[in-house]
Amino acid sequence: MRKLSFLFLVFAIIFAILAAGCLVSQGFVRDSMYDEFLAAAKKQTSEAENDYLEAVKLDPTDVRAYAGLVSLYLGSEEKTGKNLSEAEFKVISLLTEPNEEELIASDSKSYGDDVLYPVSTALFLGYVGSNREKSVDLLTKAAQYASDASRRDFCAALKTVAEYKLRLERGEKPSLKEYYNALGALCAKDLLTSGNSDEVLKTCRFVLSELDRGVFKNSEVTEEEQKKLLSSVKSLLDTLNSDSKLKTSLVKKCDKLSQTEPAATVPPTTAPQTTSPETTQPTTAAQSTEATTAKEAQNE
Repeated sequence: MRKLSFLFLVFAIIFAILAAGCLVSQGFVRDSMYDEFLAAAKKQTSEAENDYLEAVKLDPTDVRAYAGLVSLYLGSEEKTGKNLSEAEFKVISLLTEPNEEELIASDSKSYGDDVLYPVSTALFLGYVGSNREKSVDLLTKAAQYASDASRRDFCAALKTVAEYKLRLERGEKPSLKEYYNALGALCAKDLLTSGNSDEVLKTCRFVLSELDRGVFKNSEVTEEEQKKLLSSVKSLLDTLNSDSKLKTSLVKKCDKLSQTEPAATVPPTTAPQTTSPETTQPTTAAQSTEATTAKEAQNE
């Protein structure tokens, strides 16, 4: 009886060792294949998306394939200066959301910097009107997990802007002073000079569009404050070495707005007039601006 028990124990140990060996071997094979897909994706573009997707299937908790997809969508030659398409955004969302907790646990820094930050900013600056609540959600996470303090502050400012737009859609009357401060934060040089020129240009275009449509008309935001915001945009544009058509058009818009008398303002102690375009038709005005912004983005 003792002999049988001993043999059973030996066989159990051998089986456990073999099983562990198989698992380790499978892990090595999986990791090797994962690395091969990543290497193949970086060498060519025609099948790069498929290679990254195959890598995600092998290990849904590894950030690198997601980051590769984001880089491919935003940084390829034909996409440079463009926005994430809605289809591309859905691909990223469908892949990352079910695995987000694991991705954050495994590499929160890379997930914040290489996935959340570029996707959330591209979503807002590219086509914010299509899914504003999602934009707020992503910017909130990016502000939490991006490793760089400037990036976190930039995402927090964008989040404030997105929340302002969302509250307008709901028929509320959010503070224009808070909105002004958020737009000013977006134009702060220490937040954006480390970013790419495309990101800077899109931010300047958005702020100028808000000024151009008179968002602060008849509000507590003074004429001097509006001039200050316009000056911040101009200074930010001056930091770019780019000679793109978009930069040229934005500089011209700055000059035009600086020569135009800002919309009349009322003293800070006076309540905003109810006849303001911002309060009477907030959704229509916002959608009109975003439609113009999206059209400009496609033309550049």
